[in-house]
Amino acid sequence: MESLRQYGGAELLKVAMPVGGVGTGSFSIGGRGDLRDWEIMNRPAKGYVPMVHGVPPFGAVAWRGSEQGARVLEGPIDPVLYDGARGSRVPTQGLPRFASATFSSTYPLAAVSLEDPRVPLGVELGVENPLVPGNLEASSVPMAKIRYGMENRSEEALEVSVVLTLANFIGMDGSRTQRPWHGDPEVVGHKGNVNHETEGLGWKGLSLCSEGVDLQDEAWGTMALATPDHLGHISRRTHWTRGDWGRPLLEFCLNRSISM
Repeated sequence: MESLRQYGGAELLKVAMPVGGVGTGSFSIGGRGDLRDWEIMNRPAKGYVPMVHGVPPFGAVAWRGSEQGARVLEGPIDPVLYDGARGSRVPTQGLPRFASATFSSTYPLAAVSLEDPRVPLGVELGVENPLVPGNLEASSVPMAKIRYGMENRSEEALEVSVVLTLANFIGMDGSRTQRPWHGDPEVVGHKGNVNHETEGLGWKGLSLCSEGVDLQDEAWGTMALATPDHLGHISRRTHWTRGDWGRPLLEFCLNRSISM
């Protein structure tokens, strides 16, 4: 992507670009490729990362060849984010990640390039706002586009899979959680949320809705996670395994025989 500005190193801690239609709310793509600042529930929520059963929104890539492996699609965590009485509060801090990242931006586009000498892939994560200059209606579509580009840098053929997960946090706006002494956060406002597989018009994905959140609540609504259906084999999963101490992520990895 041709860009006006590039950021790296310590700058990645301070940079993020909001993604979403004009006046429809947004989330941000952070400097290391993290998905944060989820403000689609009619309330400011800078820094908010929705967590349901301990799982945040994130993308990951897995590859198979003579060797196999996987990485969360994020660059390194800045050392300052490891400070604190209980260590790092970054939601994906326990997952293996790429060794370096570069953030490039030319609004309404942004891209994060990920590199790692131990990974046979070069990755570019791109995001796009639905911005059409001079056309308010086209620019106000409540959506964002995420694109993952992969370059095979090895001398063998690789089988590559990309996954993106998004919690159904309808009813949560960044101000309605309280943390008990043990277990997952007690979610206030999240009630009766359900996910369904959906497809049509060249797309396959998941429809996220709620049967329990009051329709008059500012945090009520619907969400969708979809991908073009011509991209090869597409699988979907409507929920995570529940459990404490990282069980959902562990089951996710083992179920796919991925060495992380």
